[in-house]
Amino acid sequence: MVRRRAEDVRLDAEAEEKLTPALREFGARLRDARLNAGMTQQELAVKVRTAPSYIYELEGGLQNLTLKSMIKLALSLNVDVSDLLPGSESKPPTARALDSFMQRLDRLAAQLADLEVREGRRQELQASFIEQIRLFTDMRTSLQHLRIPPTEAIAPAIPPRKKGARKGSSVAPDE
Repeated sequence: MVRRRAEDVRLDAEAEEKLTPALREFGARLRDARLNAGMTQQELAVKVRTAPSYIYELEGGLQNLTLKSMIKLALSLNVDVSDLLPGSESKPPTARALDSFMQRLDRLAAQLADLEVREGRRQELQASFIEQIRLFTDMRTSLQHLRIPPTEAIAPAIPPRKKGARKGSSVAPDE
């Protein structure tokens, strides 16, 4: 068993003490960049080829990461790596980030237009349904004014079967 010196233990404790807030700030910056890119945790995980739980843990400041992972995340989100680092000031958005943002706005505008078309069609169908109900109600009222029971108005009267007749036969059995 390897013995650790008191100095090593103290340095580990200090590093851990400074690491936790740094990981939380990194996580918050990662979440902001992901949301600005219009991505879900699942979509980002697919893009950087990792598990969605890893993205969740990074955003919560619960997981450490490698420099390689940080670069992959920044590239996937169209941000500079320094934008994700704790203590750094954000730079103005790059042309690539603005282009990505504009594409996202275009997709949202198209989705909104599609929803408006669907809503218009739904309203047309609803109006048509209401008109059909009105016509049915008017027809029923007209039939009631004629004092004809609705079943007789629709189907002719069927003569009753004679007693003892077989089903499907209208002829009485021999007596």
